[in-house]
Order: sequence, then structure tokens, then C-alpha cells
Amino acid sequence: MSAGPEAIVIGGGLLGCASAAALAEGGARTLLVEREDLASGSSAPPNPRWGRRSSAGRSARRTFQVDPWQLTFAFARLARRRGATVRCGAEVVGLLREGEGILGVRLREGNVYAGAVVVAAGAWTAPLLEGAGLWAGAA
Repeated sequence: MSAGPEAIVIGGGLLGCASAAALAEGGARTLLVEREDLASGSSAPPNPRWGRRSSAGRSARRTFQVDPWQLTFAFARLARRRGATVRCGAEVVGLLREGEGILGVRLREGNVYAGAVVVAAGAWTAPLLEGAGLWAGAA
């Protein structure tokens, strides 16, 4: 029987995938859960208008751009190579809390427990934290 995750990352965007890759690199058994597909929220495909001249009308001799959509998938591949499990279509409906600690996540299909939970759920971060009685801070 395999042991459960040591860390759960909620959110399959750029920050969630990068977090999962870093945790897995550090040796943590990591589970990343995303309610839809990777990069389906604010890390969605790039706007074709990006990369135009600067607002001052000057252009640099060399410009470099980071495509957040491609970078998200690169971090997801890296997380998997490092041993993380990535589950798309796994909606987190709540955090499992005991006292001051978060014990895991409540998915539609059941509970998953871990020693650490990273909430990188973009616009859904505040509702998840507030649903567990935690203050999400100013957005």
C-alpha cells in the first residue's frame, strides 16, 4: 500500500505547478489537484497582442518574454518527473481543519490528508480559506 501525499497543492496554474515541482524536488510526496485543466484560470493561453512596442514607443534591441501558459505546463511536467501526482478534474470543496491546523482537503469524491497544504487557487483562494474560517487577506 502506498503512502498518501505529504503535501497537497490546490490549483493547477503557474504558482501551483511551480510549488508542486519545488515540493517534489525537496522529496515530498506531492499531490497537485486542479478542478478543471492545467492553466485554465489566470494562467490561460497568452494574449496575441503581447510583445508589442513599449508604451514609450521605444523598442529594445533584444526582448524576452515568458509565456505563462507554456511555463505552467513546463512546471507541471517537471513536477511529474520529480514524482508529484497531478490530478485534473479534482474539485476541492473545502479544507479539512482541526484547531489551528489544516489536515488536508475535501474533494467531491472524498477526503485527502497531508501534512502541508498549499492553496494556489487564484480567485478561489479566498473562498476556500474563508470556508475554513481563515482570513485570506486583501486581494
